[in-house]
Amino acid sequence: MKRWRIALIGCLIVLLAGAVSAAPKNRPRNAGRNVTIPEAGVKLRMVPGVEMRMLPPLLVRATRKSDGAPCYLAKELWLHEQLQAHWEGEGVDVLLAAVKFAPPVKPKDYLRSVESAKWRAYGEVPDDAELRRWAAAFFGDRVGNIVKVDDAGNGVAWRRLQTADRGVALFVGHGRPLGRLRILMLRVAWRGATSRDRAAESCARSVQLIPVSARGEGSSAASSSGTSGSSSTPDIYAERREQAKKSIAGMRGWYIRETPNYIFVSNQRSHADIRRLQGDLEAAREIFRRYFPAENDRACVGVVKLFARREEYLAYVGPELKWTGGLWNSGTRELLVSPLDPRLDDKIIEKRLREVTLHEGFHQYIFYASREVGPALWFNEGCAQFFENSRPRQGEVGNLDRETQQRLTRAAQAAEPDLKRFLSLDHAGFYAEKEREQNYALAHALMYYLLRGAPANGEKAYAAIPRRYIAELRRTRNLEQAQRAAFEGIDTRELSAKLKRFWSDSRQLRRSRGY
Repeated sequence: MKRWRIALIGCLIVLLAGAVSAAPKNRPRNAGRNVTIPEAGVKLRMVPGVEMRMLPPLLVRATRKSDGAPCYLAKELWLHEQLQAHWEGEGVDVLLAAVKFAPPVKPKDYLRSVESAKWRAYGEVPDDAELRRWAAAFFGDRVGNIVKVDDAGNGVAWRRLQTADRGVALFVGHGRPLGRLRILMLRVAWRGATSRDRAAESCARSVQLIPVSARGEGSSAASSSGTSGSSSTPDIYAERREQAKKSIAGMRGWYIRETPNYIFVSNQRSHADIRRLQGDLEAAREIFRRYFPAENDRACVGVVKLFARREEYLAYVGPELKWTGGLWNSGTRELLVSPLDPRLDDKIIEKRLREVTLHEGFHQYIFYASREVGPALWFNEGCAQFFENSRPRQGEVGNLDRETQQRLTRAAQAAEPDLKRFLSLDHAGFYAEKEREQNYALAHALMYYLLRGAPANGEKAYAAIPRRYIAELRRTRNLEQAQRAAFEGIDTRELSAKLKRFWSDSRQLRRSRGY
């Protein structure tokens, strides 16, 4: 992933209405002020003047060393399981949560994976002390008095939680449709305006509990994180199309465009960028397949989300990744692309969008082709940079212009005499600010050599490393085993020396260009 435009693989967090982090559950359907949320089992009349907004993806905080499984902070994952929707208007924010689990005892602890998250199910009507704890955990609100709201006859009993901020209306309601306890939290916050308590209370009192749809049961984080089992789903294209539809349900101006292998989601008025990216990605996919064939090609269906405005992209990915221009999020199964400044030259916009999309498109493809395991960074980032320098519709792959050659030559010459440490870098080491630029360039230099330089110059042992790595990763889904298999019989000191010689030898470089 490029330093200026992409990010660590995985998910993101944005602060919404204070200290709230949330997950990409763009489930509700909003027809004006009347809202139905099937997965939460709720119908309600929304406060006037708001539109639904996307809840941003969950931020991956670490990856498991053995198989790259994403790990999250306990509190963030807990919120992801329960926050349902976000609406926003001029000066007002509305958040809805369906409470399933009590807040974690150690909210800052890392989780090894989604599967290791064992929350305490909450199956009783909460008392005042529990409500105060929930308000702080969900929204960061301090609660004073708790008062009962008059019964509206909808089968939901509401309590109003008085907060220190007079611009916040916070409600907790519970009901027992079909004898099963359901608990909801509704927060309406006004920014710089007089609180409209009547509108907020009317919204809460309008809630009706309906049957929860099948997709609302269980862990959405688990279903979005995936395992090898999801690759055996009979109709993966239909499954991901449904995912794409749900991600923009109720969102004004968003639409879907499909190709044989990609589902594009966008709100751009001009479709020119989408048409170009569709052509580039479909052509690039054939190149990815030629280098690294997938056992189940239909499992590699990709969802691509292209935003109309930079501000929308930034709101989705969050402040921690404001420097990015695109990313592949393996947790939400989305390739995200930010628009560029429209004042730039059209050719520059086309080139940069193509580079970002091909780079992230490789991450997306190889994740699926490797049975949903993200490869080691020397391979994943090196290949992504190799393929981004392509014009796939013209049949050009891994182009090497003078500026890129000079940069990669410097990186190769600056490499340590032994590549062992570099090849073992984890996320923290690879993306460390002081070493990030060198690591990116070295990964690119290495993969260009392995994919093009070594085979062009008859160095078969080195040329075999990439495919051997992916074959073993696909077979075992274990990063450490794949690394051992790929470099079996390879002296990493000798590899470093070979790499330095290649990038300083004009004849070898010339041969590689023609390979």
